[in-house]
Amino acid sequence: MNIKRPVAFILASTNHGTMITNKNDFHSTKNGTYGVGYQLLTTSSFDSEEVQVAKALIAKRKKNWRWSFGY
Repeated sequence: MNIKRPVAFILASTNHGTMITNKNDFHSTKNGTYGVGYQLLTTSSFDSEEVQVAKALIAKRKKNWRWSFGY
């Protein structure tokens, strides 16, 4: 049986690496459009400022954890 339907999930090359995302993952309002899939497909990244903060926090945690145990 061959059912014809639109494809929702796509493989996207992003700043975070290759990701599978849903091209229909968005919501439009009078104030703008948002959604993970929307951000990945329009800017090639998801909340890049928040990702940078998270990466910095992880790096600090890793540094402090290793220091506290003498590694």
